[in-house]
Amino acid sequence: MNYENLPCPACGAHFHEGDDIVVCPLCGTPQHRACWAENGNCVNSERHGEGFRWASAEKSDPVNDDTLVFTLPPEALTPQTKICGVCGSENPADISHCGHCGASLDSESEEATTVCIYCGSENARENSHCKNCGAPLTPYVRARQNPYIAATGLDENEIIGHHTAGVLAMYVRNSAGKYLRKFKAIEEGKVSFNWAAFFFGYLWMFSRKVYKYGLIVILLLATAVLVASAMPGTQRANEIIAPFAEQYYNGNFNAAEFAAVAPEFYNAMKIPSLIMGLTLLALNLFCGFAGDRLYYKKVRTDLDEFANTVPDRDLQAMLIRRRGGMSVLSGICGYFIYTFAVSILSRVAQFIASKM
Repeated sequence: MNYENLPCPACGAHFHEGDDIVVCPLCGTPQHRACWAENGNCVNSERHGEGFRWASAEKSDPVNDDTLVFTLPPEALTPQTKICGVCGSENPADISHCGHCGASLDSESEEATTVCIYCGSENARENSHCKNCGAPLTPYVRARQNPYIAATGLDENEIIGHHTAGVLAMYVRNSAGKYLRKFKAIEEGKVSFNWAAFFFGYLWMFSRKVYKYGLIVILLLATAVLVASAMPGTQRANEIIAPFAEQYYNGNFNAAEFAAVAPEFYNAMKIPSLIMGLTLLALNLFCGFAGDRLYYKKVRTDLDEFANTVPDRDLQAMLIRRRGGMSVLSGICGYFIYTFAVSILSRVAQFIASKM
């Protein structure tokens, strides 16, 4: 819709082409984004409880400066789109749920009371902030603070363990729906298996910021590599392959000679390869079966820490966002830590062997 030359209900200044305009998802009132930010909510927020819908505005004549009443045309009274209060996407007016995030677009289906996601207190629907803790309650503000619960299919006020699903989703962020269902299963005493943790092991743990157990898996894996490399079979295999490696780098690799010694090489590596394979399988199974529980333990520990040490709700939300989520960079760092651990342990082993 074109709002050019209409007055902003908040400051009275007329809208011009290129102005940054925010439209209230509840009543449709247009206003400058700066005005919204200054007020902290819609200029007509006090009238939301009355079912107010913005439908007209005043327009000034730039020449005579006479005030005229400008009434929107009938076709403009029926919105052609619905703005999702969760993700801000525009949707056709004839649908009931957002096509982007799945959130409800039917404002009439909202409950008469709003439950604060931070303290659980019930508040009147027209309240913009919680009467108990002061946290913002308007759907626009709440959605901007926690957009991760909308597409999970879970009630944000549902209790999982001793935290609400909304707070858990804010912490988990990526794939929140999947992990919240896993957390519910763990609370019910069911077995949970994580295929990502099974295949990627410490890389998954580091990406989910479960650093302590990721380091334990790295040390166990690096130790297994070191033990396997020190076994007599591995030493014999290295002696067999060393001349051919030198030939390969010099460009005169003899495939026929290598084929003649290949059976001895593979026979020497049977036991070390078996031990290394069983160790990898055991560690992967540990990560697969224990990954969700270890992650859930970290989530609960962090949330309990914030709740017990940080009284300010907004600061809690900031810490939850910072501590939670996943980090691809942390996973990459985990790989370099593993490589570094293998290198250090190998040097230590060589030093001990030289002194014996």
